[in-house]
Amino acid sequence: MIFRNPFLFASKFDKMNITRLQSNEKNNLAGLQLLLSQLCPNCPPLTLSHLNEILTNPNARLWIAKDEDLIIGSLTLIWYHIPTGTRACIEDVVVHQDYRGHKIGEKLVRHALDEAMKLGLTKIDLTSRPDRLAANNLYQKLGFKKRETNCYRLDIKDLKLKSPIVLIRPHS
Repeated sequence: MIFRNPFLFASKFDKMNITRLQSNEKNNLAGLQLLLSQLCPNCPPLTLSHLNEILTNPNARLWIAKDEDLIIGSLTLIWYHIPTGTRACIEDVVVHQDYRGHKIGEKLVRHALDEAMKLGLTKIDLTSRPDRLAANNLYQKLGFKKRETNCYRLDIKDLKLKSPIVLIRPHS
């Protein structure tokens, strides 16, 4: 996919719009794959079926920023219910490297915050690697605060159980 230099096409770039992605057309998939590879080069590529699962999930919103027909940014807002309340998080915020510095990330996050308020969500979490300085500065500027917590991840394929898990069902 070829991207235009936003500095050379300023008048067209000013017409950038942000929309909720609701169809899993192949050109949307290709644009998202390119963006996500900039965010996470080692992640498996997004598939059409996975994209469709996101788009049909009633507790997820995927927004894209476009410069004419080119996807230049994206963000996902998800929320879920647990016994202690409803949790929400913003995931996979990415702006194409050639378009950074034009407040596209800020506009995407503000869209997510507006939607969260409409949905009645009261708190939103997000994570960002420490080396993403501009992103971290943006999130703090928008009111996000660092939490004192430990963040853990387990790669299931690396899990080695000492003994198999046995589920015991009570007799009825």
